[in-house]
Amino acid sequence: MAVRGVLTLVAVLALGTSAQADVWDVGTDNDNDSGSDNEIVHGLNQLHDLAAQSGGTVMDVDWFTFRHPAARSFEIVVEGVTGDVSNGTTSPSVQLIAADGTSVDQDSEPVTNFGVARSLRSYSGLLPGSTPGYYNSFVRISNPACGLTCAANDQYRIRAHETTLMLPRFNNAGTQITVLILQNPTRQAVLATAHALSNTGTLLGSLGFAVQPYSTYVANLSTVLGGALNGQSGSLVIPHTGPYGVLSGKGVALEPSTGFTFDTALSHVAN
Repeated sequence: MAVRGVLTLVAVLALGTSAQADVWDVGTDNDNDSGSDNEIVHGLNQLHDLAAQSGGTVMDVDWFTFRHPAARSFEIVVEGVTGDVSNGTTSPSVQLIAADGTSVDQDSEPVTNFGVARSLRSYSGLLPGSTPGYYNSFVRISNPACGLTCAANDQYRIRAHETTLMLPRFNNAGTQITVLILQNPTRQAVLATAHALSNTGTLLGSLGFAVQPYSTYVANLSTVLGGALNGQSGSLVIPHTGPYGVLSGKGVALEPSTGFTFDTALSHVAN
């Protein structure tokens, strides 16, 4: 799983009794190259076709512009693939393309062992407050199994979700310490970074870690990073490489002198 800044997507084609043209392919300013105005943001959900272009002589390629914000993570899923597009065994190519419009930063992974639905998951290596604060990239859908024979009814659905988690409060000041707890119920390790921000938004430090398959990760925030967060309070922003909604957890503020605990659930930055 590449740890890059970038990732995810979306859709929208209303179908009547007969297949309609992919609206993103119509007109001079279309989605056939890196000049596409179709932008990936959280919650996008679109239906596209891969009908061959120029009278059936050019395979359709769909491009999505993506400005991946600093210290955030996304998942882009391509699903609902019709039979001729996937041919039952292979799916169209779903790739994360670098800002140069040529270099492939990342290839998609299968959602299940069937292998047709595909997922791109990535998180930004840029720190909160970075300049310019985002990573330029694209998502490209190409090479359907039906090739030049693809028609308007050869379709797929693309969705995008921001997967970033947030802990609105940690407190290692006074008599309290905060413990971060994260659970990974999947069969793959999830890479993550917890960016600790002060109450005024200043970056206090960034803790990188892996949550192993079917396991729980526990970190005492008063002792990590050489004690950099001891005596500090604020919030956490946690981008990661897991699918949307998979990781769960909380911050537990402890009062060692009394034994009292105060739990704060992790939430998604965007719901």
